[in-house]
Amino acid sequence: MKILYVIHASATMTSTIKNAFTGHSWPQVCSVMLPTSASAILSCCPNVEEVSCSHGDGDKLIGPMTKFCKKVHSLHGFNLRYEPWRKRLVKAFPRLQTYDIGPSHNSDFIYNLSEFAYLTTIALDVWAEHPKDLDNIQEVKTAQKVLQENKATGKKRLILRYGWKDGDPEYPQWKYIGTKTMSVS
Repeated sequence: MKILYVIHASATMTSTIKNAFTGHSWPQVCSVMLPTSASAILSCCPNVEEVSCSHGDGDKLIGPMTKFCKKVHSLHGFNLRYEPWRKRLVKAFPRLQTYDIGPSHNSDFIYNLSEFAYLTTIALDVWAEHPKDLDNIQEVKTAQKVLQENKATGKKRLILRYGWKDGDPEYPQWKYIGTKTMSVS
């Protein structure tokens, strides 16, 4: 087993998951997707390289990940708006290569990714109806700047998933249109 995905686990299952996984080890697992309530699973996967948060903001995954998973180079779905969380991850994974942001971000948040000095890939969701609109979006410009100005060498890329908001303005639904990958130099 190289990939371990737990799509959903309610917060009431935290203790049950911890009890079930304590004492087990899966060193062959290199990729995990977990909700925050399944954080105890990370202690069983010391060689994981890619961590995705499938539900929640990822706050409960940070502690076990920094303690047990020393080889992480790719994060997906973590909300790093809170400086203490971001600082902890920068300290634990200074050579993080990939950060995948969902649709909830702004230019300040993206600029803070410059603290990860060796990022080679940033992926984000942006509100746009057509690929030609992507060059004019501030978040895209900021992500390009973060990649251009960091210490990483070699190929750098920005992956943009674009779409538009639909439905209730207060609770819009994401309508996916397409993906564009941009090389950054």
